[in-house]
Amino acid sequence: MHPEFLCFEWATYENRRPHPTGEYVVPQGSWENATLILRKSDKDIGEAWFKEEANSLFVDVFIDEVHGGSDDWWLRHLLAESLFGPEGLVMGYYHSRAERVYVRNFRTASRWSGTWAELHGEGGKFEPNAAHMDLSNNELQRTPSAPLS
Repeated sequence: MHPEFLCFEWATYENRRPHPTGEYVVPQGSWENATLILRKSDKDIGEAWFKEEANSLFVDVFIDEVHGGSDDWWLRHLLAESLFGPEGLVMGYYHSRAERVYVRNFRTASRWSGTWAELHGEGGKFEPNAAHMDLSNNELQRTPSAPLS
């Protein structure tokens, strides 16, 4: 794992936090929840929710701004290495199960989609400030797993 991400750790808890849109998380629903922890202080600094549908993985993330939540590029790489990568929390589990990855950053209201190779490197489709992601106007209530067009 890249040294930049070693100060962070993902964890899942028995009492998972609800999805921001009100959808159910495991075991009542299909969304899994992971909490991002800053290792030096054991402080929770963000959340990620993810679910597999058909051959795609949908990821919704909200990380504190002071810890990189407003940097879409950095956040995608954090997810790729520390949550979904071979050394991450789920240890590459979804790499063989999902061909496409869709990421929504609730902090910046942006969306990204692409392959695993693109998530780990460069590329994919990026939409900054996607209007439907604005938390302030209740537009977030749309289907969270709607693929990018």
